[in-house]
Amino acid sequence: MAPAKNKVVIVGVNDLAADLVLALAERGRSVAQPPVVVGAGTGVRREHRVRLLDRGAVRELAAMLARLEPTVVVQLAVSESAVRPRRHGRYDSVIAETVAGALRLWHQRGGRLRDLIVLSSTVVYGVARSSPLLFSESSDGQGAAELGVETRYGRWAAELRRAERTYRDLAADLRAGLTLLRAAPVVGGPIASPVTELLGARLGVRVAGYDPPVQVTHYSDLIEALALAVDQRPRETLNIASRGVVPLSRLGALAGRVLLPVPRVAAALMLPEGLTAAALAGRCVADDRRAAQVLGFMPVFSAEEAVLG
Repeated sequence: MAPAKNKVVIVGVNDLAADLVLALAERGRSVAQPPVVVGAGTGVRREHRVRLLDRGAVRELAAMLARLEPTVVVQLAVSESAVRPRRHGRYDSVIAETVAGALRLWHQRGGRLRDLIVLSSTVVYGVARSSPLLFSESSDGQGAAELGVETRYGRWAAELRRAERTYRDLAADLRAGLTLLRAAPVVGGPIASPVTELLGARLGVRVAGYDPPVQVTHYSDLIEALALAVDQRPRETLNIASRGVVPLSRLGALAGRVLLPVPRVAAALMLPEGLTAAALAGRCVADDRRAAQVLGFMPVFSAEEAVLG
């Protein structure tokens, strides 16, 4: 007898949710429902709309889960950068609290979740100036102090870490499996990231004296990693990135931009909103070998190819 297919519900905030639905449909090993979309629509037919930042969102999402009865929930409703989507105050931690509250309420009413798959970011690691050379999955917040809590970028990283803790507590309470994918900044697709914001800025600058290696994830590689995670549900934290790294100056050249080296104080004033000079004066490179070992994830794009699109 063939194994039963997993019924998957994807919660998203941008085109990534719709594209993952299509990728899962092509594989045919999971029954992916039209996505639950936060805010603006994705264009997928019959998508479910919910406002996770509004009052009453917990009950609304719990009722939606009761109708859909998923075995797997994929949480992609995560901010793209420190400023996108636009918001006032907390965002990622509020989304996490709402999703967790809805799943707990659904569980109390008889719902049974087997697996929760959550997209996060390597931004949670902060940056390193000396060691470690690579952040492993166990390096939670090891370089966070370098970013500073007074910057918007630093607060964003702290929010993502807080959201991760919420999902860990939820999975433990519900006795569900948790797969956490930390992706390097995304390029080559319809969503933004700190890298795309830097390359798209009116003034291209970097911090003089620093040319750190930059790690990115091509949009197509990210979709592949997510689809593999849904198929295999490894129930652990994994770093996701395209192959290799590229020096920051080379990154700009590949994108047709000259990133002018300027003093750190000047860079802080000239960088796009949401970016911080500290993030460009250190490296954030994650060890992504575990994803290959566990998922068989083999990125198609190198870092340079990803930037070229």
